Amino acid sequence: MKNEEAIAELRDIETDDPKIREAYDLAISALSRDRWISVEETPPKKVGDDGYTGYLVYANGYYEIADYAPEKLFGIYEFHVDGEYEPNIVAFMPLPEPPKEET
Repeated sequence: MKNEEAIAELRDIETDDPKIREAYDLAISALSRDRWISVEETPPKKVGDDGYTGYLVYANGYYEIADYAPEKLFGIYEFHVDGEYEPNIVAFMPLPEPPKEET
């Protein structure tokens, strides 16, 4: 079973128990996050409050950390690696949430 199929199955499960629904939602989130997404399939949907969001990307045979950001001149979104536009990105994956700082 592919991740997309598992996500569809989890979404179709009906339950009145909020804890079970929350568990299904967490599973859907994990399955959605931990996979490569083709740039031809869909563009990233999340852009941070500052206008930038980091992603793990695959381009030119290498893995890189890239920002996905609005391109100011044309109002489009694109990936940047080390501050430079990178046109050869094949796939991307959201970065995990940073660790929580101990208080």
